[in-house]
Amino acid sequence: MTAAKVTLRHYGDGCHQTKDRPTAKFTGKENYDEFAKRFTNYVSLSDHHCPKVMKWATEQVDEITTLELDALDPDDKKGLATKMPMVLYYVLTGLVEGPPYLIVDQVEESNGLEAWRRLHKRYSRTKTQIAITQLVNIVNTKFDDKDFENQ
Repeated sequence: MTAAKVTLRHYGDGCHQTKDRPTAKFTGKENYDEFAKRFTNYVSLSDHHCPKVMKWATEQVDEITTLELDALDPDDKKGLATKMPMVLYYVLTGLVEGPPYLIVDQVEESNGLEAWRRLHKRYSRTKTQIAITQLVNIVNTKFDDKDFENQ
């Protein structure tokens, strides 16, 4: 298999294999929730704190500043204030293009958590949107008489 399909990462006490690496770039036309899931799984291989911190980032209403990152990890033992935001930023720039790239590119100081927050704010579906989509799918379901037994 090629490197795009399988990535081996040293993590903890061994190597883990993943096929979750986002292979296609996110352009805003694809399903954001699927992209977010694959991206989160992929970056969690390099740092197990990523999913929790990325979830925190999506819950923030205001811009995430370096001061807030410093408060999360005062001694920078986990790299939350320095390493993680920068790694997320550069990985995101390689996996998005078009309008999503412009969103990421406008973030200052290579703050990947702020870039993630902005992408999530722009492209994720709300619970109301998800419920409406499910309801429309139910209402628009077509039944064929052959599918039912005559009673």
